[in-house]
Formats: sequence, structure tokens, C-alpha cells
Amino acid sequence: MKTLEWISVCFLAALFAFGCLPGEQKSAPAGPVSSPLSKEWASSNDVVFEVTKDNVKDTLKPLNQASIRVAEDRVIIESSGIDPHVVTSAVDFNKAGTYLLRVVLSVPDATPTQFFFGRLGSPYKEEDSKAVHATRGKNEMIIKLENPQTVKSIRFDPGQVPGTYEIHEFAIKRLQR
Repeated sequence: MKTLEWISVCFLAALFAFGCLPGEQKSAPAGPVSSPLSKEWASSNDVVFEVTKDNVKDTLKPLNQASIRVAEDRVIIESSGIDPHVVTSAVDFNKAGTYLLRVVLSVPDATPTQFFFGRLGSPYKEEDSKAVHATRGKNEMIIKLENPQTVKSIRFDPGQVPGTYEIHEFAIKRLQR
């Protein structure tokens, strides 16, 4: 097998292993975004966590290679490197049940994004994370969380390319059953 073919096979295998293959979410450069979980998201009004331009300083903390600012109706993350991340303030998953985490994010280029679920007394771990592939432009990512009562915060790695990331929405809802 030629070296380039082998590298391509290894790259696809890595994307598969981390759940980054396209199809996890839909991408739309302009207009509305959609996800297979969009209807479930719309069916609930029980918002338990939300980042807005007005509360961003209290809800998101920029860490490695990231800075945050507000522009119009969205939150901007400026990444100076290939490993930016931000951490949420405490998230209150005080009731058993199913929750949905929805992030609508514009990215400067195709990149994996990753959500790490921090548990009380435990560091952020690869095995307790979810990776989603984002394509250049606007993406909707919805992740279903079953009974996440031990999750205390979320570390969000918006991508692996330097540049500007725009958060149009970052919220968590509890589904009504």
C-alpha cells in the first residue's frame, strides 16, 4: 500500500474511533441548521443551562489557547493554536432523566470538536467525552445525555485549527417524559 493511501486509511480510522465521521450533525453554511435530534430539542422548554452574550463571563471560562468576546448576538472564541478549550460554570443536572446539549457553532475550517464531561473529583478524560465533526461554516450539534447527575461541568474544545469560532447557541435542556 502506498504511503499516502496508508495515511488516508489511518486518518479515517482515527475519525471513526473518535466519532468524528460526518453524519453526527448536519452542516449548513447559510440558513437554518438541522440535526436528527432537532425535534426533540424543540419539544422541551426546560432549559437548565445556557450561554448568552449577557452571561458569558459567568458561564464560560476561556482556557488553553482561547479568548472570548461578544459580538452582536453571538459569543466569539478566538483560538491562537490547535488546542483551544473553554469550560462551563457548574451545570445543575439535579433531576434524573435525559438531557440534550445543543451547540450551534460556526468554525473557520473542517475540524473535530469535542465535549468533555467533568465529574466531581475527577479530571476531564477522553473516555468521558464526545467528539463531533464540524464542517466549515455553521453547524448544529446535539448530544443526548442519559442521567448525567454526576456531571458538574463541561469542557468544550471547539476545534483543532487556529481562528475564529462563533457560538450562536450553547444550551442544555431536560427532556420532558
